[in-house]
Amino acid sequence: MSRNAAAYDEDFFAWTEEQARLLRAGEFSQLDIANVAEEMEDMGRSNRHELRNTLSVLTMHLLKWRYQPGYRSPSWSGTACATSRRSVVTPARRVRRIRR
Repeated sequence: MSRNAAAYDEDFFAWTEEQARLLRAGEFSQLDIANVAEEMEDMGRSNRHELRNTLSVLTMHLLKWRYQPGYRSPSWSGTACATSRRSVVTPARRVRRIRR
C-alpha cells in the first residue's frame, strides 16, 4: 500500500489536502489515482442524489400549493420558496460546473 493510500485510510482530510496540493503542483505520478477516482465518482453520485431529493421535495411543495390552497400561510410559502431556492439552485450550479 502506498503512503498516499495509507493516508487515505488514516486521515481522510489530510489525504484530500495532499491530493489537492499534488494536483496543483502537477505531480500527477504521486497521486493516489484509485482513491481520487473513487472519491470523484462518489461526489458525483452524492450531488445527483441531493438534486433528485430536492426536486422531489420541490414537487411536493408545488403540488401542495396547487391542490391545498387552504393550507397556505405566509410562513409556509416563505419557507417553501427559501428552501427551494437554496436547495435547487446550489446543487444545480454544482452539477453544471461538473459537466463543463
